[in-house]
Amino acid sequence: MRRKTKKTGKKCCLPQNLAGAARSDQLLIAGLVVVIVLSAVVSARVLCSGKKQWMGDKKWSRGSDIQNMQTQINALRKEVAKSKARTSSDAAVQTAPAGETTSAAFEKAVNSKDFAKIESLMSARIYYVVDASDCCGDITKKEAVAHLKNYIRDAKSFDFDQNQQVIRQMKVNLADTFAKYTIGIANNRMVLSYHLDKQGKVDDLMLSASHLMYDLE
Repeated sequence: MRRKTKKTGKKCCLPQNLAGAARSDQLLIAGLVVVIVLSAVVSARVLCSGKKQWMGDKKWSRGSDIQNMQTQINALRKEVAKSKARTSSDAAVQTAPAGETTSAAFEKAVNSKDFAKIESLMSARIYYVVDASDCCGDITKKEAVAHLKNYIRDAKSFDFDQNQQVIRQMKVNLADTFAKYTIGIANNRMVLSYHLDKQGKVDDLMLSASHLMYDLE
């Protein structure tokens, strides 16, 4: 009989404890990879979000700066407008106080000897006459003020009440001369007569040494 021989083969394998350790290492590495990937994704999102927020903050800051600048410009414009209004108001007061007519302002300036104010109430040219003299005709308001300042220096004040008997007689008996004027009689009997043009400026002055020089009977 042929003897059968039994072949035996050796199987090579790692010990069981070493195989388990290898699998654990693989799982650990895979877990670490997942964690790293997730961390990278989260970091990218955080950076993106931070950039958007920074851009938004930057835009908001820029918009806020522009708004503040516009507010300052508007405030400056208001101050300029107020300054112009005050300047115009001051000029108006210098010319004629609020509620005061040119006539009242002129008469007040004459009695206070405020010749700068008198000049401001005159037209550019004045027909200036001193009765019974060769003075002066059509002259500038500066010339008229200079003559007036010299002429009325001795008169303390003028009464411009048009209901005075002397003035009423002058306007009736000498209507051709005095009808158009507003007349003032000084304490020394001097006569100052003035006329206003359509713009409310004094354009005509007539002075007389005394109302006694006229025949009023």
